[in-house]
Amino acid sequence: MWSACVTKPDYDLIIVGGGLSGGLLARYLGAFRSDVRWLLLVGDATLGGNHTWSFHESDLSLQSLSWIRPLITKEWFGYDVHFLKHRRSFQSRYYSIASSDFHRFLVHSYGDRIRTETRVQKIFSNKVELFSGESLTAGCVIDARGLSDSQVLVRSGYQKFIGWDVELEDPHGLSRPLLMDVTIPQKDGFRFFYLLPWSDTRLLIEDTYYSRTDSLDKEEIRKEIRNSLCARGWKLKKVEREEVGCLPIPCEPSTAAISLEDADIPKIGMALGLAHPTTGYSLPYACRTAEVLGGLILLQPRSVKLALMKLVEEEKSAFAYFLFLNRMMFWAATDSERYRIFERFYRLSENLIQNFYRGRLTPWNQARILMGKPPVSVKRAVKSLWQNRDLNERVPL
Repeated sequence: MWSACVTKPDYDLIIVGGGLSGGLLARYLGAFRSDVRWLLLVGDATLGGNHTWSFHESDLSLQSLSWIRPLITKEWFGYDVHFLKHRRSFQSRYYSIASSDFHRFLVHSYGDRIRTETRVQKIFSNKVELFSGESLTAGCVIDARGLSDSQVLVRSGYQKFIGWDVELEDPHGLSRPLLMDVTIPQKDGFRFFYLLPWSDTRLLIEDTYYSRTDSLDKEEIRKEIRNSLCARGWKLKKVEREEVGCLPIPCEPSTAAISLEDADIPKIGMALGLAHPTTGYSLPYACRTAEVLGGLILLQPRSVKLALMKLVEEEKSAFAYFLFLNRMMFWAATDSERYRIFERFYRLSENLIQNFYRGRLTPWNQARILMGKPPVSVKRAVKSLWQNRDLNERVPL
């Protein structure tokens, strides 16, 4: 009698990429799946890159928050928004995770399962080849490296920003985040400052734009940040960190589910378009992905792909409404009036606003957002729903 000799793979799962989605999947597996032999491969020296991720209390369930909590850098009891015509305070908690704390916790907790500064040459569904010549096998390989250069994005606008973590000479006086300060000149689209107080004298100050273009004049924006600090009466002691970002804000449906079905290697994170289509918040979606995959009995390429396709499909209906709003924002509103959309939105009920950030609007919520006097031209709003307009084309008044 002949018996087949089956070689056991080195790992049950290899995650390639140590960004938010890859790191949260590793965290979930480390917390709840002691039966899974997993490995996280990171090309850089640190996990998480150079980022700050934030989310609202209502974005996550209590169970999700429990396993995310050790990663959290700061929690605040409420936040504010400031517009020229009104100001408003919200009482729900707000959380942020700095990538430095993200890295510190994961390496401290699961360092023996994380390999940093590991350059991957090629990945397959069950194998990873490194530039060092080493080959690692697994029951399944997941690509968590984000958008690749070869991926074609759907037409989109952009949320772009430069943020500084700064140390001030004196206390700044902020007790909680100022999510939108729109009491500033509007240019290059909808513009606002975003402020997170880390301590009495430390904060993140970010100059953010919802724009039709992805161009970013870094020197000019740095000058604007310095001017804003001075205008608020804050004396800069030092800049501890700079974060630069340009996120696509999609205006058309993603083909992620189709491309995933045809792919050999499952992808997670931004490569699947799993981020809030309008706000760009990605942590709640990365959290859901980790819980879905971490709950699978068998981590095999086919079962992982099917679970991810189901997850993308479940978000499809909710995303459709946000894509509709994005088209209105970028095509129906001129750059100078785009702020009016947000000014009007922040007069709605706090429960509706929480549902919006969570990506779970009820039919009534969707109708309520569109009720009343529109903040933009009705004619342009109607045109934006059917015209295949180039986002860089000037919308006629």
